[in-house]
Amino acid sequence: MKRFFGWWMAVCVVLAGCCGCGRQGLPVPEFPLEAGVVEAALERAGLPWTIAAEESWAEGQTVYTLHDPEGRMVAIVSSTGEPQGRMLRLSFLPSENDPYGVSVSLPAQDWEKAVIFATLLYGGFAEEREVYDAFLATRNEKSAAVQQGEPPSGARKTYEAVTEWKSEIRGTGCAVRIGQPRADAPESDLLLILFCPADQ
Repeated sequence: MKRFFGWWMAVCVVLAGCCGCGRQGLPVPEFPLEAGVVEAALERAGLPWTIAAEESWAEGQTVYTLHDPEGRMVAIVSSTGEPQGRMLRLSFLPSENDPYGVSVSLPAQDWEKAVIFATLLYGGFAEEREVYDAFLATRNEKSAAVQQGEPPSGARKTYEAVTEWKSEIRGTGCAVRIGQPRADAPESDLLLILFCPADQ
């Protein structure tokens, strides 16, 4: 009886291990993204934003403008599918004062939620924190300076420097771009999150 019980426990342990190995990661939504997918990812990431506008600038592409609860634009989500290939671009606004009050930059405490939001939208990762955790762990060693365009005549640069973190995770090229502030600016800005196939 003890031998049978021991054999049965061994089978249960092996089966439990196999079930764990077969665990699937985040689902991969159809691209270009539909509004319902964007809304579901916003809710799961804990972001109180809403879709204010939907556009398509080219076939196989959707562009969504996202607003905060006060109605100010906070981000733009652009996604492309075939024939261009699956790509997600999440762009944020700089912290320069908006004289019209129609836009707002993303507070640093929401960067984690923003990266999780993008991770959920793109799908295919092991879990929703995978990209953010990799960004935190390797930000200093995998970031490089990005060339800034020259400001218009008489204007000053928005940032002292712009850096971009790049990494390949599960066959996906991931990039996070950050604007480093001038001495008179309050904090860094999250400018861009980009996901696309690593071979693009």
